[in-house]
Amino acid sequence: MQGSLLAEKRKEADYPHLKNVGCLNCFMPCYHWIQLKDGKYAGLRQLGGHMTFLTNCMRNLGIRDFGSWMYYERLMQELGLDSASFSMAFSFGVDCFEKGLLKAADTDGITLIRGDEELVWEVARRVASRHGKLGDLLADGVAEAAQQIGKGAEEIAPHVKGKPSIQRDSKLQALMWSFGYLTSPRGGDWLRLHNVWELAFLPENRDTYPDYIDMTCLQMYERSVELLDMPGALKKKIFGDPPKVNQTWVKGTDGKALFSVWTENLVSLFNSLVTCMFGSATQFLMTGFGPTSYAEILNKITGWDVDCEELMTVGERVFNMQRLFNYKLKGWNSMVDRFADKSSYEPGTLGIYKGKEVPWDATLKSYYAVRGWSVQGIPTRAKVSELEIDDIVSELDLPKRA
Repeated sequence: MQGSLLAEKRKEADYPHLKNVGCLNCFMPCYHWIQLKDGKYAGLRQLGGHMTFLTNCMRNLGIRDFGSWMYYERLMQELGLDSASFSMAFSFGVDCFEKGLLKAADTDGITLIRGDEELVWEVARRVASRHGKLGDLLADGVAEAAQQIGKGAEEIAPHVKGKPSIQRDSKLQALMWSFGYLTSPRGGDWLRLHNVWELAFLPENRDTYPDYIDMTCLQMYERSVELLDMPGALKKKIFGDPPKVNQTWVKGTDGKALFSVWTENLVSLFNSLVTCMFGSATQFLMTGFGPTSYAEILNKITGWDVDCEELMTVGERVFNMQRLFNYKLKGWNSMVDRFADKSSYEPGTLGIYKGKEVPWDATLKSYYAVRGWSVQGIPTRAKVSELEIDDIVSELDLPKRA
């Protein structure tokens, strides 16, 4: 029933999907061949439809047309530009232009606005070739452009540690996914925590899950928590006793710091194993596959005898070493675990934090404690010893305990 219902809905929408595409020998391909059948870009065939490009178009560029989304994805690939970085730079340029921080003389006479796709394409080509003042400015990215503009631009620049995130308003993806921007060793990278357990939740009055999977949102989450490859005791600490996800959990902070740490360790693990993110336990709620499965597969391939706990320690070790690397080279600590854009610390206008401030700082404090780091966000000597990486960082002056 589920498959036929989805097929019927696609037929109604005349969805331009040719077939799913995956990596070599993948049994569950996640990408798509798209062929546009009509509209301005009719005939365009693109291996794409990735959510990053769609989110960039809607939130950052103000483009709503599906065909334009596909053309944007093709254009970014042809120009060799990172979609998120360009879209955030363009959006930041619009904000600066609207606030008078950029004048026509700074933009080569171009009036920067959202929603004009031809304008976006033109600016993208200028950025790719550093053509003109505007192209040269935005090609350096949000953080450096903000410094060049000055006049308060640094306070509205949407980035963390110099790297922009995926969309303009971090509060829309609060708490867990956006929180990952703060803790990521790269800054605004949504692939280091990459958890959508809040984002996929729909309250009962807006629940459309039964139209697609013959389950309500609450039933889907109940099943997902049950399948999640995580020790039972840890599930209770994160989701309550008995473990469950409901509107109270989604809107609250209980267990979120602990869940963030666990997912970051898991991501570090499967990146170390060079495996696909879509197959793992917390990625887009595709539950049932996680560290236990990795241990079983690894043991069969290598003849080793490792368990899931040992593998998760590997992930934790990797993440801590990345943090220590940044501390050694740049002196990064809790002071850089912040959004440069001050609006991130204002009450939200949409989503679960509408009318409220997101508790970034309080959650960071809990996160550091779970990690065994100091209040300054630095791995302690005790944590380094626990992870058996003393010899690698012996020359660093680390706090003894949290």
